[in-house]
Amino acid sequence: MTAQLNILLLDCAPFTGGAQESFWTLATHLPPDVCRPLLLTADATPDGLAERAALQSFPYRPFTAGHWPASLKGLLQYYQDSRRFEPLFDKTVADFQPDVIHANCVRSALLLPPNCHLPILLHDRDGAFPFFITRLVANRFHNLHVVAISPLVAEKWRSLLTKDRIHVVPNGFDLKTIADTQPAVKNDSASFRLLQVADFSPWKRHDRFLSLLAQLKPQIPSLKAVIKGRIRDQQGERFLNNLKQTASKLGIDDILTFNTADESALPEIAAADVVVSCSDGEPFGRTIIEALALGKPIAACRGGGLDALLADCPAFSAVPPDKLHDAVLQWLPTEKRQAVAPQAIHSAQAFSIERHVAEITGIYKNITYVNNKPFEH
Repeated sequence: MTAQLNILLLDCAPFTGGAQESFWTLATHLPPDVCRPLLLTADATPDGLAERAALQSFPYRPFTAGHWPASLKGLLQYYQDSRRFEPLFDKTVADFQPDVIHANCVRSALLLPPNCHLPILLHDRDGAFPFFITRLVANRFHNLHVVAISPLVAEKWRSLLTKDRIHVVPNGFDLKTIADTQPAVKNDSASFRLLQVADFSPWKRHDRFLSLLAQLKPQIPSLKAVIKGRIRDQQGERFLNNLKQTASKLGIDDILTFNTADESALPEIAAADVVVSCSDGEPFGRTIIEALALGKPIAACRGGGLDALLADCPAFSAVPPDKLHDAVLQWLPTEKRQAVAPQAIHSAQAFSIERHVAEITGIYKNITYVNNKPFEH
């Protein structure tokens, strides 16, 4: 007989982004004979984690938290949120008696009280994060394990935790569902469509995408482009307006569409000919795997978390930013894109949710064994 493990899933984001999508995919695929999950979420947005959990009868408890900007105001907000969170956390621990606390991203781990002695699995999805905060988390919890979504993300923990407490587990995807996606635009074979999927934040380097379009427009008369991203706040709104002004100055506003709908990017990916990733140090890049799963080639800036993981994938080109132009042009012939599609789909198989769940549940079992509660078979 198999003993269930009580897994307390914690996410403090007040919205659903890529990190939350990945966490939710994992949560809904945890094997019920192994795991008994409970979700604590601050996401009360439409179609957010709380709403999804309610609709699917997934056990959850909501709480309130902000996104804590890197400022004095953000520090005060964090302090207030953590004070409000502590009574809910204590009651949840008493009621649920978790065997493992699975915190999604460093911010979620920061909500946990310093006196928490339960096994903690921190799911780290951030490439760049202030080292003093990473060190604070490592020193605060003696029973901390980290699962990093790529070798790039794991690197910042190497000097802080022993090797056996750092696990590199790439994100998992429901590849069957992705494969069934219908394109946002149909019967558009006359156009060559480029796509950037990136929420409106400067580090995503939309400016590179605009410059790329300005370079390619004279060479590709059929060029069409889409930027698919979500607006999180007023700063994002201002950033989007600046991008639109830049596009106009570059003379590309007639070939470029901004899609800001708060919905999945998969239909846009399915309609694209090539997907472009422009950001510096992208810790993982969900869009890249989703594109591969749909048979699409990728042109990406070198230095991201997937560079090593996709080194042998013929549909993935990781290049210096000034070579994005060449990386895109190589996929201009339709027959070349069609020829590489099966290889792209094959490469995506390494990122299946089944593989991901098997690795994560293996870590759960190991953590409980290390903490003197062997997982029984």
